[in-house]
Amino acid sequence: QVNILFFETIEVFWNNVRDRAKRVYIDIPIGLPSFPDLRAADFEARKVLKARNSSIFNVPYREVLDFGKRNGL
Repeated sequence: QVNILFFETIEVFWNNVRDRAKRVYIDIPIGLPSFPDLRAADFEARKVLKARNSSIFNVPYREVLDFGKRNGL
């Protein structure tokens, strides 16, 4: 079973789940990758989720967003 929860701080999160969680995965993308770099965290999460791996989405490549800015998209 996979549950997705949102909390204001890590401390509030930890106080809420520490006694009942078997595993905790926290993903905070920082920055944007350059093509064709894929984030290792996304790759590993897909392996863990197996049949539900399509719920992991790649962040957009920096070049795609730059192209959009340059072309008024």
